[in-house]
Amino acid sequence: MKIMFFIPRMGGGGAERVIANLANELDKRGNSILIYTPTDSKSFYVLRPSVRIIGENFPISKKTIARQILLAFSGIRLWFSYITTVRREKPDVIISFLTETNFIALTHRHKNFKLIVSERNDPTEYNRIVQFFIKRLYKKADFLVCQSRCVAEYFKSKNTEIIPNPIDMSMLPKPYNGMRRKTICAVGRLVPQKNFSNLIRSFSMIANEFKEYSLEIYGEGPLHCELQELINALHLSNKIRLMGAHKKVLEKIRDAALFVMSSDYEGFPNALAEAMAIGLPVISTDFNSGTARELIAKDNGILVPVNDIEAMAGAIKYLLGNPELCDSMSRKNLKIQERLSVDKITSEWIEKCIK
Repeated sequence: MKIMFFIPRMGGGGAERVIANLANELDKRGNSILIYTPTDSKSFYVLRPSVRIIGENFPISKKTIARQILLAFSGIRLWFSYITTVRREKPDVIISFLTETNFIALTHRHKNFKLIVSERNDPTEYNRIVQFFIKRLYKKADFLVCQSRCVAEYFKSKNTEIIPNPIDMSMLPKPYNGMRRKTICAVGRLVPQKNFSNLIRSFSMIANEFKEYSLEIYGEGPLHCELQELINALHLSNKIRLMGAHKKVLEKIRDAALFVMSSDYEGFPNALAEAMAIGLPVISTDFNSGTARELIAKDNGILVPVNDIEAMAGAIKYLLGNPELCDSMSRKNLKIQERLSVDKITSEWIEKCIK
């Protein structure tokens, strides 16, 4: 089959990583794959040589608001470019990721190809205008792919399928066996959504009781200085470190004692799933999309309410005080490797919507 993916850019985000994994696996299975973007033809993630990528080089900012404005102003040109590409390439299936490109794809429906749109975030976080349109427009697609039951229930559409994100196991380091570092770790961009300030405050509540433990936060972003100021104000600069971004971050955290996700909202938490896949015990906020509670049960991690600093501190304290429970959680979390393998998730895409 000829399959065309449509996304604003192939940068280093979670949606782009999913497309790269699916594109490579579908290509491996003998399909012809094209990735089409309004921006450039570069991919942050490695693609197989036979996977083509076409970029239109529209000047679209990485910032969400600016990106939406520029897409609106460039809409006519981009729409014609998209139509031209579809007519030239004649795909059997178009798979669109992210709201802006989903809107464009839905303006051009044709019986000659199947259109699949995918919602990659918590739709309740969008403004009311966007929510109004996505609830109505997404029904026009042949299939709408969501990542959790909660998001699927939000749309209440008959064309909805639930497919979680895949994990490329070949890119994971081997699970660590041995004495773990007395380190709590977290991974994500330093942006308000990840709410690392709450994690820092939670750690400050247990730091005196667990003096040998430290907190490492991996990622970069606009809140770096603000978070460092908070760390300094709490007099924890010797205990909490902002580690910056690392391409091989899983290698850095594989021997940590504990992984914590403090996000206010997530679509599908790739960092959490990957931490579980390398055998880390985990704590996560129970954000609205419901994906964390679909990954974490009572025996393999702890869920805490969003924005509840005391609950997060209590969960950290509980796990650090129960090393045998942590060992048990580590073993159970390894099972996610089979559940979210690229091979299995690609087969789900094929069976539920592509074929």
